Parts: sequence; structure tokens; C-alpha cells
Amino acid sequence: MSEQSTGFPLDTEPGPPAAPVPAVVPKQPVAAPDPVETRVQLLGAKLDGAGLDISRAEAIEPAAIAPFWASGDLFYLCGLKTSGKTTLALDLAVAPLLPEREGSAWGGVLQVNMARFGPDGRVAIIDGEDSRQRWASRVKALLAGGSVDMGRAGDILRSRLLYYKPSELGLRDKTHWERNSRAAVRFLARQGVRLVVADTASRLWQPTDPNQPDWVFDGLAPFHDELRDARICCLLNAHHKRPGEFGAQAHGPLGTSQQENETDGLLFVNRAADKGELEIRHEKSRRSWWIQPGDRIRLKIPRHRFGYEPLPPWREIWPHDGPSGDSAGGSGTHFDPSAALSPMKREILTVLQQAHPGSRSESELVSSTEHDRSSVFKACRELEAAGLIEAVPDRDPREWMLRRSSQ
Repeated sequence: MSEQSTGFPLDTEPGPPAAPVPAVVPKQPVAAPDPVETRVQLLGAKLDGAGLDISRAEAIEPAAIAPFWASGDLFYLCGLKTSGKTTLALDLAVAPLLPEREGSAWGGVLQVNMARFGPDGRVAIIDGEDSRQRWASRVKALLAGGSVDMGRAGDILRSRLLYYKPSELGLRDKTHWERNSRAAVRFLARQGVRLVVADTASRLWQPTDPNQPDWVFDGLAPFHDELRDARICCLLNAHHKRPGEFGAQAHGPLGTSQQENETDGLLFVNRAADKGELEIRHEKSRRSWWIQPGDRIRLKIPRHRFGYEPLPPWREIWPHDGPSGDSAGGSGTHFDPSAALSPMKREILTVLQQAHPGSRSESELVSSTEHDRSSVFKACRELEAAGLIEAVPDRDPREWMLRRSSQ
């Protein structure tokens, strides 16, 4: 009987059992990385978290332009048309360039720190309103009124007083406001510019609507950031929000209020009705905190020539030296905080300054300052003892005036 086939040879040993088929495990979705945690890790790798080191800091930032500017500060000078903003800006622009001026501007009210400015420092004018020829004529007229060697001045200004239109620097290109604003300041820094004088704020970037904040966020803010990094000071002229009368209180530059957040200081200028005097009011400065908001000085404009004569007691109202004794030159008389003028005394000085060279009675001082008579009398006596004011002889009731010898 023959063997039946079993399907495999009889002389072959059976192999090992087949491996079991693994069960199919469904794939779990991979969680997306937390973008906040990713950013945290990036910051941890870049920032060391060091504390604020005050060991080498000064109590008051050194003055680049005393009494207001520290290096990199941007100030607004606000006023109406024909209030004198442009000529004030020009007077500051030439101050550090001409040997005869030695950094002095506005009749000595402002003092450029020449050691910080440097022997080869330059000044840039960014003009959004006029022409190169008009600015050249203004500078020449300004210098013609003083004892300046015009030939030497021409050579100095030709190489160190630079002039640009906003369009040349790309500031009016609305699609690239931030990029071009940053590039403009970096370009000026590489030209050796230490001070920028610009006229006027809204005309630099020329926004469609100055009341909208986009031009500040995208133009002025990055411009200011680069000024700080390059340690370049800037005076930016602007029109202000409501018409100012001599002695009146204007508020804020024309346009969006965001401008005020981007400034290190605000000054306001008004011209007297007879055109013979300017009043400049300090409203804000981050460096010179000892000068109060609302403190104002007056500048006399000499007839038939350019220039300024500050009226006393401007040195007491806008002192260059702060409580640490810091000044534009790095030295100066120590300022005792206990001797600082009180707000009421400053008010009295302001009233008498506006009356100069005339006088005011105690009743008028009481009415103007809204303080009681005994307090006003005591303050006047203390100001007299300090050599700032004097009683008018043979006047009954008593009248007070600025001391004639006060400088």
C-alpha cells in the first residue's frame, strides 16, 4: 500500500512556529510646541537677568545741553507761526560750531557741553518747510549781528552744518516709515552729527492726518530710539494746539497726543505783542527735574540785529546746576536742595518778570499768586534777602520789582 502525500516531504523536520503578527497601535498626534514657552526659552538663552547696577551711575545724567538735554534726548519747541521757533533753533544749531559762541545759545540760557560734542561734531538741519537758500540766508543774518569772523564762519558751517530735506532721507515714504527713520539717524551718526534741528514735526513724516498716531508709532518713535542709541540730541519744532497769547498757557504739540509720550522734554514759545520779547515756558524735561513745569523765562530781542538777551532772574528760574552740582562743563556751584525756590516764590518771580522793568504791589502779587498776604510778604522778604528782588523806594503800599543788578 503506497504512502499518501502529506503535502511536505516525510524526511523534513517541521520549522519553528510563525511569529505572531503585532497588533496595530494607532499613532498618537504630536502636540504642537507652546509658542509662549518657546519664547521663554529663547529669552532665557539671550538675557542674563542681571540686576540694575547703580554703582557707576550719576544722580543726574550729565548734561549734553544744559540745563535740559542729556545725550540722546529729543525736545519739542512748540509755538505759533512767526513765534520765533526757527530762529531759536538756528541759534542753538550754530552754538557748538563757532568758536566765538563756545556752545552758548539763547544768550547763555542753553549751554552745549563742548567736551561731549567734540571738536569735529556736526549739526544737521532737517527742513520740512522752507528751502536751503532761505536757511542759508537766516544763518547769515543771525551771524551778521554778532562779532563773528564771517569768512571763517562760512568755512566751518560749509563742512559742519549739514542740510537735508525729509524726502532725501526717505522720511516721507509712508510704506517704509520705520525702516527709513532708523536708517536716517544711523546715516547722520556716521556723518559725525551730534545735534539735529528739525522743522517741523508733522512735516518731517507728512502724515495724511497728524491726529492719527500711526506716524508717531512708525516714524517718530523709531527715530527717537535711534537718537538714544547714537546719543544724538534733537530739537524738533512744532506748532501747538491752541493759539498762544503772551503769558497764556498753550498745551501740547499740534496733532496726536502720542507725540508727548515720545519726547524727553517740551518747551513753548510765545512772542510779545510788540515783538520785542519772547517768553519760553518749560513744561517737561526728564533730566532737569529741579526745574518745575510752568517755569518760564523771557528773552529780549535786540532791535536791528539777531540774538537774545535773557531777562533776570533767568538763572534762578532755569539753573544749569542740579542737586549733585552737575553742569554742562562737569563742574559748578553746588546746588543745595534746601535753598531751592518754592513754587510760591517761583510764581512771584514770574509775575515780577512779566512786569519788568516795572513793579507790582503786594495786593497784585496776592491776587496773581492766590496766596494769603502774610505768606506773600514773607516770601518777598526771603527773595529780597537772596538778592533776587527789591522793594521800590518810597512806595506806600509796598511794591516789589526784580533787583536791577540781578543777572
